[in-house]
Amino acid sequence: MIRETSVEILWCFTILSGKSEIKINYSITILCVSKKPIKFEPLVTNTHYMFQKWMIVLILSAFQYNVMSQILSGNNEDSLLLNFIENKTHYHDSDPVPASTDFGENRQTFPWLYLDQNQWENLSAYLDDPYFKDIHERNLLALEELKQGQPDSLDADLRSLIDNRTNVRVLKKWLERGTVAWYITGEPMYLEIAKAALLASCRSNNWKVEPPGKYHINSADLTTGELLFNVSFGYDALFTYLDDQLKRECMKALIEKGLRAYLEGYIQRDWWVNCDFNWNSALHGNAGLAAMVIRNANPELSDFVLRLATEGLPYMIESFYPGGGYIEGVMYQGTAIGHLTDFIVPYYKLTGEDLGLLKNEDFHQTLTFWIPMFAPDGRAYNFSDCHEQGSLYGISQGFWWAHQLNHPEWAWDQQRRASKGIGRGGLFHDVESFWYRQPHQESRPMEIPRFWHFQGIDWAVWHGENSWLAFRGGFNGGNHDNDDLGNLILGYGTDRFLIDPGYGANKASEHNCITVRGHEQSDCATSYIRQSFEHKDRFYLRCDIREAFPHAVSHYNRHLLMIGDNHLLMIDDVAGAEGRRLWVNGHFQTRYPVERINEGWEIHGANDTCRIHLLFDFGPLSEVAWNFRGPITKLVYKDLSDRVHAVQPVLFSFKDVPYSFKATAGGFSLEIEGKTHEFIFENSELVYLSHEKVSIPR
Repeated sequence: MIRETSVEILWCFTILSGKSEIKINYSITILCVSKKPIKFEPLVTNTHYMFQKWMIVLILSAFQYNVMSQILSGNNEDSLLLNFIENKTHYHDSDPVPASTDFGENRQTFPWLYLDQNQWENLSAYLDDPYFKDIHERNLLALEELKQGQPDSLDADLRSLIDNRTNVRVLKKWLERGTVAWYITGEPMYLEIAKAALLASCRSNNWKVEPPGKYHINSADLTTGELLFNVSFGYDALFTYLDDQLKRECMKALIEKGLRAYLEGYIQRDWWVNCDFNWNSALHGNAGLAAMVIRNANPELSDFVLRLATEGLPYMIESFYPGGGYIEGVMYQGTAIGHLTDFIVPYYKLTGEDLGLLKNEDFHQTLTFWIPMFAPDGRAYNFSDCHEQGSLYGISQGFWWAHQLNHPEWAWDQQRRASKGIGRGGLFHDVESFWYRQPHQESRPMEIPRFWHFQGIDWAVWHGENSWLAFRGGFNGGNHDNDDLGNLILGYGTDRFLIDPGYGANKASEHNCITVRGHEQSDCATSYIRQSFEHKDRFYLRCDIREAFPHAVSHYNRHLLMIGDNHLLMIDDVAGAEGRRLWVNGHFQTRYPVERINEGWEIHGANDTCRIHLLFDFGPLSEVAWNFRGPITKLVYKDLSDRVHAVQPVLFSFKDVPYSFKATAGGFSLEIEGKTHEFIFENSELVYLSHEKVSIPR
């Protein structure tokens, strides 16, 4: 019998959760695989500490190593879990070729995961919906493009497609697109394309990490999950048209390659096991999918993998923020939800269970979060994301949730972003709509508020008549994010004047942020939008970013005041800790041409101009050319003389009008378009004078 034991460690910390002073009961459950009793020696027990993130990770790693070294130092012959993996991850030619999946009294006969045989055979009926007709026509074009440069003979093993991770995704494209084209047209060529991609997936060289240690993991990685999906989907959707030899090859690949790699990674506690981002659903979700496919061939293995998968997925599900939000950004949000849905849909059909997602308001609000996170220029607000175009294409999985929960605005959002890409890249494809979207599914646009503060993740967006922006508060240290608290993306009309270079440019100085004494932001920092409101012709927010520069500042507040639709006032109020000097440098990033003016710069967009006025005694300005996914100009500014308390007001104007400002010992005021906007010092910090002041408790 596999014994379980747990050690409970109580920590109080801020960084890992992105919240402030929350007591976390962290229970570590170790599968005990030795007959010998394990002596647990937790490094921390029932003690409150304020750990920096690296210290938490260090202690977890040391504790984990302490336990696992005891487990693995035992006799392997006595290691029950290792024995289980060794004995149950084999498929023999004499083993059954399952034609169905049984779960209690529920029997699902292949194909069943997404569509049944009758639905597949009548797929052409979907074409009376113009949406599906358009996808079908694009699909045939995509298949023609995918064939270019490939072996003429489909009997070849497609070696050119199976040598790296990117090409594993091409196999998925061949498989899904070929399957849909076959069922709609009946052309044997498309069936052969799909079967060839399925066979190549089974025989791929990329089922596990080689050598161990690549990507800092030992066994399964993203490719393992993606291949598990390919083979599970192909076995199911093409079941009627596969011979027994290919069916057995699918079973063998799923059990001996994919699920074995998954379990090996689990027992070695690879970092993805309890991670809270897209790798979680890619591994746990697709392993769970495979477990349902192989169930009638290997019930014990199926039960065990389903247990691990359904225990692992909640780590990611809990990362959906109250009010909506996803720390990896909207593209990786699609990846995480795409893999999650690929598992949940058949799991719900088989068991009636959905891991609570159909009633999970945080998840629902995160599906809504997608909608305002796309700017009027048609591109994403790409905080933490690869680039502005990376999340342009929707995922068909969103249609399923829209139908289940009666949210036609989600369907509209996915439909407006339907993928037009037919090339080799990408992970999810428009043809998946055939099993996730209802014919003539209702969709309608959502009326988006002008100002939207996502309080769980502390991001905010503004959509004015012409002006628009996004602001990033929240915390550093999440997966894929950059250390850029206080960053903003700013545009007008269809021109994006201040840009986010995207994931990989992780320094504050590579974003629209300040640095202090030449230092970048701490990776272990949380910022808080302390005030935010919208009123008539403006919105205002104040974000406390002090933690980004620990020990260097006593306070750092970034104020944003949108004045009408044509002016944005940004004020950085920074005080040095214990009266120390600051040397604050500000940075803006743009891809448009820049011209120097008396008080700053003009950025010349394709259609409009953004004028940047520095409303303080500034020193020498500089423009620095650099390249990250294309040319960027960095605009750098600083105080004329070093200070212990820096107040740096910056006015962005899309309309050239007169203005005046006044900076005194008592505060700062700006007069523009007949109105005065005033800030005063209270306890040495700037405060905006407004009757609409709203505080957000923290």
